Amino acid sequence: MIAVNDAIMLQSSIYYLLKLHFRDQPYYLDLLEIFHDVTLKTEMGQLVDVITAPEGVVDLGRFSLER
Repeated sequence: MIAVNDAIMLQSSIYYLLKLHFRDQPYYLDLLEIFHDVTLKTEMGQLVDVITAPEGVVDLGRFSLER
């Protein structure tokens, strides 16, 4: 559970730093959208890893750009 909390703290820190340093920039919204998209894709990728690989067995041949 500590690792989950650490991940949430890191994610929150990213958005805090973006706000602190880029809030007044015209591209601030674009930065937020990029980081939200990357976060979503990372979480989806982690889910695919967890549900498709039996524990202890990783077969990267099951993944391709077509899937």
